[in-house]
Amino acid sequence: MENCEHLELILLEGKYLYFIVETSTEMNILEHAKKCKNCREYIMNIVENNEKSEIFGNLFDTDAEEALVPNYSDYKTNDSFIDARIEWRLGRLEKILRDAELELEDLRKKIG
Repeated sequence: MENCEHLELILLEGKYLYFIVETSTEMNILEHAKKCKNCREYIMNIVENNEKSEIFGNLFDTDAEEALVPNYSDYKTNDSFIDARIEWRLGRLEKILRDAELELEDLRKKIG
């Protein structure tokens, strides 16, 4: 089959939609974790043991000392560190999601 640009655009649309759903899901999980006592305890355990999480990956890694992320050493309590990391990640995801939605809108104009 010859390359069909329209087909490739439709496939790309699906990838954007998948990405948007995954990003929205991560945001919903983080919003939930801000309020849920059980999830906070789970995250607190991750921080106290400096473990990687199947759900949160290395978001709460206490060893990472980078300029762009809230660093563990800058916070007096684990709760304040957790809050800072959640808010930082949500901010990043919101921007990424907005950009992806704009790209999807442009892509859909090309698809027609």
